[in-house]
Amino acid sequence: MEPIDFSKPPVLKGDGFTLRPHRPEDAQGVYERCIDPAALAWTSIPREYTLEMAASYIEELNSGESSTWSWALEVDGSYAGTLDLRFAGTAQDWAAEEGEMADELAHRRAEAAQFGSRMPVPTASLGYVVHPAFRGRGLMGQAVRLAVDEAFRRALVERILWQAAVGNWGSFKTVQAAGFPDFLEVPALLGERGLRLDGWVSVLTRDAWAAGRGA
Repeated sequence: MEPIDFSKPPVLKGDGFTLRPHRPEDAQGVYERCIDPAALAWTSIPREYTLEMAASYIEELNSGESSTWSWALEVDGSYAGTLDLRFAGTAQDWAAEEGEMADELAHRRAEAAQFGSRMPVPTASLGYVVHPAFRGRGLMGQAVRLAVDEAFRRALVERILWQAAVGNWGSFKTVQAAGFPDFLEVPALLGERGLRLDGWVSVLTRDAWAAGRGA
C-alpha cells in the first residue's frame, strides 16, 4: 500500500509539462505571476507582493507542515504556475460520511495511522494560478486533470471542490476541461479584501470521475 503524505506532492508527468514540488529558484516566477494584474483581479494575493514574500511562500510549502499538495507547473524547464489541492475536511464532512461509509473510513484511518500520515479527508479544494507567459495554451486544464486523476486514483478524497468569483470564465474553463460539471452560483460566497463576493462552485465526485474516465 502506498504511503500517504499530504505535505509533499508526488511528481506527475504530463504531455509537455511536469507537476513537481516548488523549488527556491521558482521564487522569481511566483513573484511575477503574483503581481500580474489578471491574478490580482481574481485572487486575494496581496497587492504589495514582493520577491521576499515569494521566497517565504516556497519555504513554507516545503516545511512539511502543510496539508496541501502544492505543485509547481514546469514547462521546458521554466516555472509556469502553481496548482494546489488542499486536503482540509471539516467536522461536518466527517459526520455526513460516517453513516454510509463508516467501514471504509475506518479502513482509511487505519492505513493513515500505519504510515504515520494525515488522515484522508472527504473533500479537497482546488486552486491554481498560471504565470502570464504561459496562459492561453491549455496547460493548466491538463495539469488539473492529472492532479485530479492522482487524488481519485489513490482514493484520497470523495470529492474535489472548485470555487471562483462570478465572471471568472478562464478559471471555470480550466476545470471544465478536467471534467468538472457546470457551476452553481452562490451569493456572498467569497471573502476578498474585506468584501463579500458572489461566487461559482463546481464539485467533481469520485464516482463521476470514474464514470467519465471509463474506470
